[in-house]
Amino acid sequence: MKQNNTLPMLNKSLFINVLIAFLLFVVSCSNPASDQNKTAVIENESKELASWLEKNGNYIASAEVPAVISAGELYSLLGNNILLIDLRDAEQYAAGYIDGAINLGTDKVIDFFKQRIDPASFEKIIFVDNRGQLSAYVTSVMRMIGYNNVFSLRFGMSSWNAGFAAAGWDKVIGNELTDKLDYESHAKNPKGNVWPKLSTGASRASSIALLRAQQLLSKDAPAFLMDYKDLMKNPSAYYIINYWPEEQYLKAGHLPGAVQYTPKVSLQSNEDLLTLPVDKPIVVYCYTGQHAANVTAWLRMLGYDAHSLIYGSNAFMHQVLTGPAFAPSHYWGEAHKHNFPLSNSAAPAAATNTTENKAAKGGC
Repeated sequence: MKQNNTLPMLNKSLFINVLIAFLLFVVSCSNPASDQNKTAVIENESKELASWLEKNGNYIASAEVPAVISAGELYSLLGNNILLIDLRDAEQYAAGYIDGAINLGTDKVIDFFKQRIDPASFEKIIFVDNRGQLSAYVTSVMRMIGYNNVFSLRFGMSSWNAGFAAAGWDKVIGNELTDKLDYESHAKNPKGNVWPKLSTGASRASSIALLRAQQLLSKDAPAFLMDYKDLMKNPSAYYIINYWPEEQYLKAGHLPGAVQYTPKVSLQSNEDLLTLPVDKPIVVYCYTGQHAANVTAWLRMLGYDAHSLIYGSNAFMHQVLTGPAFAPSHYWGEAHKHNFPLSNSAAPAAATNTTENKAAKGGC
């Protein structure tokens, strides 16, 4: 009797068709371009990032900002479970550094934290530089991506050893603009809904933050510091932010045309952040430049073209800052200078050999 092969052939054909359909389903589900599984595009990365940062620490408005530590405090912590990262170039580092400090470029910092150390295992990680502004900027960037135990050394190596101060902060304080200060109040821009343009292509705010942090600390990142003399050549070309309390802004005077923004309040999205221009460079200044460096990092993270005045108000109105309306931490002076020990015999000679631990209380 002749065997009927029709049924087995149909079963085989059905099996092949089912297998092909299954494979197509798997490929479709695993393909990011699939309509059913497509990653949502973030239309306004800057707005999304601002919201994420404000929900995750809101560093710019927190009690910790600016996360600085004085030379005296650092000296008392030596030998404890801390890590010192010196951001100066190799030649400056070789001229004298704090015992135990490692030398690292800003472009290496994030990779070092992710690949080389367990950051959370340290009580504090302290960034060191010449003047305290680069370290403050890096501290702000790192805090924004979740490293909440990082700090910057206030006034940098100038406060650690008087030999560095003589070539650093001692040389830069000035009073050139004390008789040119403005005492009028200038209105902020009208509040709008225009955000800076960011195009990282990331699908999550946390990824945008990391990509922006890498960009801000990269070797090719544009300079964030500005000299007040360059600013005063054409001040109308900039949106100038005085980052002081309003009372000091009005009574002590400020740079011509500067607009007052209240520290730890104004630069949030539900306050005055959206009064900032996206088509004009922004210059932020505080007392010593260290708080402004934190703010500048915050604004640059969001895509604003922001800059911090180098040495802050101390560069052009130091004498005013020594008055009763200001705290000792607001101006460079003897209270900040120490002669703590340095590693490397090539370090500059200190004025004396004392290691007296002085402290100047107050914020930036």
